Amino acid sequence: VSTYSTVPGNKYASYSGTSMATPHVAGAYALVQSLHSEWTCKEIKESLMNSTDPESSLKEKCVTGGRLNVFQALQAEPAKERLIVAKPEKLDFGKLAKSRTRTMEITFSNSGSEDTTISKAGITGSTAFQFSMQTPQKIKAGMQISTSITFTSAEEGKSEAELIIESDAKNTPKLAVPLSAEVTATPALVVNPETLHFDLKENETKTQTLTLSNKGDGELNYEIHFPSNQD
Repeated sequence: VSTYSTVPGNKYASYSGTSMATPHVAGAYALVQSLHSEWTCKEIKESLMNSTDPESSLKEKCVTGGRLNVFQALQAEPAKERLIVAKPEKLDFGKLAKSRTRTMEITFSNSGSEDTTISKAGITGSTAFQFSMQTPQKIKAGMQISTSITFTSAEEGKSEAELIIESDAKNTPKLAVPLSAEVTATPALVVNPETLHFDLKENETKTQTLTLSNKGDGELNYEIHFPSNQD
């Protein structure tokens, strides 16, 4: 709406539309960020949108219904809020042999401006996933905490569960992190002896025993091939 700015030919003119508004908003964003480099993108956006000057002509035509006021945006304070984010968002333990143990780490961060308090934490689903966290647990503003989850199972097949974190976070009061793993049976071939040597005289026959054993926990299928054109 009649944005006054530079135009080609070293001149000034007033035009309407996003092409004129966008560079002004981008410049305002950069100014706020230069003053508050620690703010998140969301906090800068809120400072710009909450500090506009009301304009009747813009009512119900845009989200704020107002005109950008950079001076007011520079005076704004970020909204106080508690946040929680899990990283990674899901844990895949991959494939494991029976009774093998694997441990993975997960981090919970709070990029908000107030402390987030975890009130309850636990795992639902497969009991092969083990996790322990004392509650209540506090994540200070701008900080993070880490913990570990362990998986072990003697049963072949896929296992699934969810890590459930309940807190007073504004964004996700009940955070669910999917957990998955697959236990596979693995055969292990042992050949005894590892080599056979036949020291024979002409027309002599000798027999030796070769033992094949499976020391693994899965079924072993095998074939024996002899080189062609050889006795």
